[in-house]
Amino acid sequence: MIINSLLICLLGATSHALEFKIETQQRPLTQLKPGQILYSYKTLIYSDWPNGSEKRVLNLFPGFRDGEGYKQSLKPVESNALVVFIAHARIVLDRQSNQINLSSFLRLAAIQKLQTGLAEVTQLPSADIETYRRTFLSYRNRPDRWCENSATSLCLESNYILDENVQALMALLLYFRKKAPDPVLRSQSEVRVETPTDSAQIAALKSLTGIATEPGNVVTQNIFWFNHVMEFAKVVGIVQAHPTDPGKTVITGYTVFAVERKWWDEKMGPIPLHMIFLGQRLNTSSGLLMGLPKVTQQVFKSMAEMISDAK
Repeated sequence: MIINSLLICLLGATSHALEFKIETQQRPLTQLKPGQILYSYKTLIYSDWPNGSEKRVLNLFPGFRDGEGYKQSLKPVESNALVVFIAHARIVLDRQSNQINLSSFLRLAAIQKLQTGLAEVTQLPSADIETYRRTFLSYRNRPDRWCENSATSLCLESNYILDENVQALMALLLYFRKKAPDPVLRSQSEVRVETPTDSAQIAALKSLTGIATEPGNVVTQNIFWFNHVMEFAKVVGIVQAHPTDPGKTVITGYTVFAVERKWWDEKMGPIPLHMIFLGQRLNTSSGLLMGLPKVTQQVFKSMAEMISDAK
């Protein structure tokens, strides 16, 4: 069960001059060709996540710690409770980086395309944003707030698409835990597009990507609230000029899911849920049951197409 809503609904049948293909055989950046998406992933316990540029950029926000989150009750979450899935992608475009404008990511239709087949996505009404600012967004150490600048951000509500059998199993698990059976995976998120200006942020982005050229536009989707299963998720796309060919652009993408460890270790009958998360059981071609690797590959393909088409 993984995530059905990160970037959904159809923008229509768009034709692309370049068809993107996932490549898992790792190679140097200089050998990566336009149309290829170099993909890899890893999983780790949150408490084992080393401090550094990766954690600084990909964490829910700088300073967030396992056990600091809360659910609707505002009760603290137990520490050492998260498993982190991190997918990484490297994409080369045959365009100069200064020709790429990511402002299209602030349109609802674009995000719906990004999450196509994963979730039903709608814009979060302003009245609800105020509610979430007072409750769900009250991470106490957060340096700024989500959804405050409509010129650079878009706030969304998503319902992830789950197989009916999985919905029934989730409802059963929630029932035995004496929780209200809500088998739908729901979330709220903010999409933000910005050009980094802070020197520490620029240094962290360069260190994360391993590319010395200045980061251009950066698009980030912070999924800051889930009703269960997930603690948070994040999608990041970083635009930089190619280090050896100024006529090309390198996109470095990341997708992160912080899964509640009790769900990761849980079993649905004889099937450990982490096997479903990783797509090792319940073969299916759509929805969260594709497994996180396939879900994130789909996200990166949509991201590559959208950035490739960006004017």
